[in-house]
Amino acid sequence: QAELAALHHDCDAVLVPLPVNDRNCVQGCCPLKLLEAMASGTPVIASNLPVVRTLAGPDEVLLVRPGSPKAIVEAVKDLCVNAELGPSLSHRARARVERDFSWTRAREALVSAYETELGMTRRAPGIVAS
Repeated sequence: QAELAALHHDCDAVLVPLPVNDRNCVQGCCPLKLLEAMASGTPVIASNLPVVRTLAGPDEVLLVRPGSPKAIVEAVKDLCVNAELGPSLSHRARARVERDFSWTRAREALVSAYETELGMTRRAPGIVAS
């Protein structure tokens, strides 16, 4: 993790070029690479897919047409021309990750899903089933 964070910090932008495929568009996925990039504080350029838009808005990452090298180039140019764009995007992206995608929040959502959808409840700490 430390090496990945260092790589992200050494970059001018992090590219998350998710392709249009069943995994990303039909089956459902959570692209951790996108969340890691957003958390790094480095501007992110990502494919404009529903799963990406669920995790990040256009004020948090630069959304580009999937599979388009030209769109990626244009996004990089936008970052180069507008010195305030990158820091603005990365600040909001990191805040979004901290607010909405912490491990604590994920754990709470998972426990809630088990309780609500499956009718299961947590045992009190220290009680072991025999």
